[in-house]
Amino acid sequence: MKQYLKLIICCIFLITACSNDYEEVSRKAILKNSPDADLIELEDGTIYSHGIDWVEEREFTKGEKLGVVKEGMATKLPNGAIIYNVKESYPVIIVEYEDKMKKYLMNQGE
Repeated sequence: MKQYLKLIICCIFLITACSNDYEEVSRKAILKNSPDADLIELEDGTIYSHGIDWVEEREFTKGEKLGVVKEGMATKLPNGAIIYNVKESYPVIIVEYEDKMKKYLMNQGE
């Protein structure tokens, strides 16, 4: 019986140790810490932030169109702005509107 208990405890320990370190961050939590944050939340619930230095400095190639900004999706983008993914393997999207282009990085928490 003690061996089974030890085995179960070891399994639980392994499962929790191997779990993902990152979880999606809620829009509400981000805005609580930074009320002026420039965010966009896609229809799947993924949240992206603008203004990350290394993202702004890096060149990305615009990929496929993901959709358009709708009412309530973004804190600082107009409705109708076009959302694109990037061809590079980064969690970044590009948003274009009124001859402007902004890069957004996916938010991940601990």
